[in-house]
Amino acid sequence: MAMRDQMLQSEQPRLSYDAWKRVMLVNAVIHQYIPGSLRPEEIDMGTILSDERERLLRLSQQNGGVETGRTILADLQEGVLKFGKLSLGTKSNVQLSNETETGKERVQVSVMKIHVHNSHGVVAGANDFSALSPGDFRTFLSCPDQVEMVFDRQVSMAVVKTNVTPFYSNQERLAKEIDDAMGPHVVMTSEGLAWSASMGSGVRATKDMCLLFGLVCYMTRTSTIMRRLPLNPEKSRL
Repeated sequence: MAMRDQMLQSEQPRLSYDAWKRVMLVNAVIHQYIPGSLRPEEIDMGTILSDERERLLRLSQQNGGVETGRTILADLQEGVLKFGKLSLGTKSNVQLSNETETGKERVQVSVMKIHVHNSHGVVAGANDFSALSPGDFRTFLSCPDQVEMVFDRQVSMAVVKTNVTPFYSNQERLAKEIDDAMGPHVVMTSEGLAWSASMGSGVRATKDMCLLFGLVCYMTRTSTIMRRLPLNPEKSRL
């Protein structure tokens, strides 16, 4: 843990791609998220965004615009991150596989999920885009091994757990807290859930969720460099 925290301090304000991968591996070993006080201002996601983003978007387009994604595994035996299986979903959700390589069930841990939304999920309003949905947050916060979740449509967003992010053993309580927090931000339309125009964008909803659950939110449009979105310090757990 001391080595990880020293790396986070020395790499400020931008965590390089190699350093980010090492942090993910250390987190998987010690089962502790990064200290909120050491959250980087920027993270270079490297080929996760430059290559994998394009692969998932292309796969989505080839299959009628369904959501696509995959899990990223920390291989504790080899000390590397590996891609899990590609998953195809529907136009409103995708269930990602946590399946490991054969014989590596005890040494590979899911640390990150990356998936592509499309316009048929939580639909965006004018000049807006879909952010992390209530279902995304339920998946993310209910998995103790999950450190980070990224999604991409017009933009890429990532949410990262910290040492003040609570873990919920009671899934009903977690679902209720998420639904209560997200309630003002979404409305039901003929096409499904949509971001409420009166509450602003899906980004605002994601930021409010990060405030509530002690998460750090990052965003980028075209670069592999994800930059931290500022939250309201008076409401944040960090």
